[in-house]
Amino acid sequence: MNLFHRKVIDNPTCEECGLSPETIIHTLCHCTKAKAIWSHCNLSNMVEGQGDFMDILWQCVLNQGTASSLMDMILMIAWSIWRNKNEVRHGGKNMSAVEIYGMATKLLHEYTIAQEIPHQLHNTQPTQHRWVPPPNGWYKVNVDAAVFSKHKWSGIGVIARDDQGLVVAAMSKKLELPLKPLEIEAKALEQAAIFAKDISL
Repeated sequence: MNLFHRKVIDNPTCEECGLSPETIIHTLCHCTKAKAIWSHCNLSNMVEGQGDFMDILWQCVLNQGTASSLMDMILMIAWSIWRNKNEVRHGGKNMSAVEIYGMATKLLHEYTIAQEIPHQLHNTQPTQHRWVPPPNGWYKVNVDAAVFSKHKWSGIGVIARDDQGLVVAAMSKKLELPLKPLEIEAKALEQAAIFAKDISL
């Protein structure tokens, strides 16, 4: 919708299904392709009838029987849907529901393995983390979040850079909510997606 208002595209209708305006919740949950993906991984019941993607995450948090791994899977699938949508817009392959689910599970597996590395390995040699630029003609959006439990508020920071490493946009936001680390990370990802769409990335 923001791309339409900024006259980047001529039609606000979803390019995938052609049925509804291309909002974030439509892209991630209500589009026929998104529904096929959630159905393929038996998670349709988690996303149906939700008016906002954060409602889905809150449902996971409030459900005492829901494992954190399920929220990780939901976040990874949503990110994979969003990633492939941007790839298609830039001339990339329009992946099938099975392919997008496969990409999400692979990324989640790699993330899980990385989290299971013995703690002592992290302490043997200091690691220098270097920012890696995106492919030529692309932009990269990085996000971070912090929880200030004592003051009962949280903070989010988002920065977008081009393929030369130049900052093209940035934002920060204070939330008067004492969120838990996983909750603020999910909120930060949502805000980063909205911000990226607002600035037509």
